[in-house]
Amino acid sequence: MTRSSELPASVRALLNGSNLEAKIGVVVQLAVSDDAGWARVASISVGEVLAVSPNRLLLTLYTGSRTAAELGTRGRGLLLLVDGGGIVKIELEVSRLGEGSGRTTFEGNVVGVERDEVPYARVIHGIQFELVSHEQQVLARWREQLNGLRELAS
Repeated sequence: MTRSSELPASVRALLNGSNLEAKIGVVVQLAVSDDAGWARVASISVGEVLAVSPNRLLLTLYTGSRTAAELGTRGRGLLLLVDGGGIVKIELEVSRLGEGSGRTTFEGNVVGVERDEVPYARVIHGIQFELVSHEQQVLARWREQLNGLRELAS
């Protein structure tokens, strides 16, 4: 296991908001804890998270979700994703930036990044999805969300 305080270049490329058609199906897990100490896990797409620097991410979540509520209350979250044969865990301290269109936007500062991998096995994929309809509408929504995150980033 290796630890860093910055996102790997490959993760930044995955979460840079470009070439979305090639990234359909990628799932990023966002874990937070609730009042009782239980983990709440949301599966988010590359259209809901934007890496704006090696140590800063923006996220947009459904306002009514338990994950958004707990993330806003606790101010901490853990992103998990598959990358280059391993699992990357990204610890975030977050603050709420605002709400609109049924979504809450958060800014996440990277506290730590751990990469789990072993020399004898490669993680080839995690949870994935396929769009079974409305692909162009979904991509348009993702682009709109990411453009909103880009505006906030500047």
